[in-house]
Amino acid sequence: MDKKGSILKKLKSDSKVGIIGGEVTNHLKNTLYLFKILFRSIFRYFEIASRNSWSRLRKISN
Repeated sequence: MDKKGSILKKLKSDSKVGIIGGEVTNHLKNTLYLFKILFRSIFRYFEIASRNSWSRLRKISN
């Protein structure tokens, strides 16, 4: 409850623009974090796929 109270006090002391800005930045941070996770998983998938294809090509060439 103490944390919530301090946050509410901060929000009340800030101007409305500050509150909106804070919410937007938090939202952007969250979306960026999600994109990071997505891109990591995609890159991992491609990395594994490329490794597999390379090993297949090597097997074919040998």
